[in-house]
Formats: sequence, C-alpha cells, structure tokens
Amino acid sequence: MSADEGEIKVKSLKKAIDVLNCFIEVQSLGVTEISERLGLYKSNVHDILSTFQAMNYVTQSKSTGKYYLGPQILRLINALSER
Repeated sequence: MSADEGEIKVKSLKKAIDVLNCFIEVQSLGVTEISERLGLYKSNVHDILSTFQAMNYVTQSKSTGKYYLGPQILRLINALSER
C-alpha cells in the first residue's frame, strides 16, 4: 500500500517505516543494503535502525552485524490478530 506523497506530513516517519518495510522481502539486512535500496544516507539508516533496536523493533546479529525484525513486532501482530 502506497500513500500519496502529498499525504505524507512527517517525512522522517516515512523513512523509518520504509526501513521496516525492507524486511518484508528479506529477513536480514545491513545498513548499506538498506541505504542502497531506499536511496538514503547510511548515517540516516543507522540512526533509524539504532532507534528501532533500542525499542526492540529490530535486533542486530552479533556475528553478521545485520539487522532483522525484533520481538516488539510480534506484539503488534498479536494486537492486530486480537482485534
């Protein structure tokens, strides 16, 4: 589902959601991979991922350094399924 660009009021939030949406197609991704997919600066992607990591929406693999969806995503799924 794509929103009309004119409807997007908080561009930083759109970028963050775009980062999360990258994990729909691929389970684990690195900063560079996401940066290239979205055309964002690596520093922006890193900041977004760090924030999501602090909030448990993504987790970083210690062995590969790549990120994957975290346990907080399951809470959202459960809330949706209970609706």
